[in-house]
Amino acid sequence: YPDVERSYAISVAPWYHGMGTMSNLLNFPLRGYTQILMDRFEPMAYLDLVEKRKVTHMAGSPAMFNAILHTPGIENRDFSSVMRIGGGSAPFSVALVEHINKIFPNAVFCEAFGMTEVVCNAIFNPFNWTGLRKIGTVGIPIVDTDAKIVDLETGEKELPLGEDGEICLKGPQVMQGYLNQPEETAAAIRNGWMHTGDIGHMD
Repeated sequence: YPDVERSYAISVAPWYHGMGTMSNLLNFPLRGYTQILMDRFEPMAYLDLVEKRKVTHMAGSPAMFNAILHTPGIENRDFSSVMRIGGGSAPFSVALVEHINKIFPNAVFCEAFGMTEVVCNAIFNPFNWTGLRKIGTVGIPIVDTDAKIVDLETGEKELPLGEDGEICLKGPQVMQGYLNQPEETAAAIRNGWMHTGDIGHMD
């Protein structure tokens, strides 16, 4: 982003959570952005800050964006400053993404998938304007990260395209384990693969 001095990010994600720590608290200041912090989410106050401070970067969950998009008078606000919107923590419906794109017409919406155990980041849709983004998907694995879908019964058989199963991740960001919990660690990390407990499929 060429004009870093005019880049403003707004964050309400808790800092004990992977998204709050990695995607907000560390990410934006590292890039030189001004970060606006809210101690709790209140839709009207949030939108007031986005509009008044001309926020360029936003991120949140489907529940948060549902609340935002149903705030009275949102259609009459000026959100032309918003350039990037990150989404995660739960699946975004196609209808919700389409509504976000309508209210924030200058923004690239990027849905992603991750978890605290993989330092938040694992699978992303591209954030660049010309990148291929498929609404209803979370994108492709980030650099040096592998993903696979395995059967729910044994967690060992890799499934074909289009078949639902457990999402497994492998990469340098996978945690070493849960502190003083060897059994839980062994159940979660098998042969170097993080078994997320989340269900998905590859197209």
